[in-house]
Amino acid sequence: LKIKESIERFSVPGILNASNYYPIFIHTLSALPIFVFDLFYKNPVTIIKSIQALGTIYFLLTLVSVYLYTKLVLKNSRKAFIATTIFSLFPIMYAQSRWLMLDIPLCGLLIVDLYFLEKSANFTDKKNSLLFFIFAGLLILTKWTGLIFLLFPIIPVLIRLPKQKNLLKSFTNIALGLALFSALILPWYLTNFSSLITQAK
Repeated sequence: LKIKESIERFSVPGILNASNYYPIFIHTLSALPIFVFDLFYKNPVTIIKSIQALGTIYFLLTLVSVYLYTKLVLKNSRKAFIATTIFSLFPIMYAQSRWLMLDIPLCGLLIVDLYFLEKSANFTDKKNSLLFFIFAGLLILTKWTGLIFLLFPIIPVLIRLPKQKNLLKSFTNIALGLALFSALILPWYLTNFSSLITQAK
């Protein structure tokens, strides 16, 4: 709601300072439809229902990402559908899908990022490499713990990197990707760095 108010005032500093613990990507993404509903309906019940609906939308998008990723890895749409169905029936997923929280969007963004990591072919494919870094930035702008989750799948890729034939191409794509990644995350992290350090003590 703080971000919604900042959007109404066109205040970028207000958006960046709305949360000084967890980053503000999902907060901002969620504030936009709430802002629109409030603009047209001015009804608290409608706004509450729109917030509840956002949790379900994030859950459905996460299921789509699980399906696409497992289909890419397993190369079998039937197995991907079964895996996605099992994933959707986990009690924690069912419970979290009823609330607008950060964990399901974080999970969805992580899986999307893994999808583009796989498609990047060890960072030799420029488009998918850049998309990996963009979604990595959005992941870190959802929760800083996303970086920890991302380290485990990326380490084997980095180990294989020196064996690439197109090593220069991979390093060029990584450099461009890191520039995009930094441009995405630095505004919030630099603004809230002192708060994060204080809270970490």
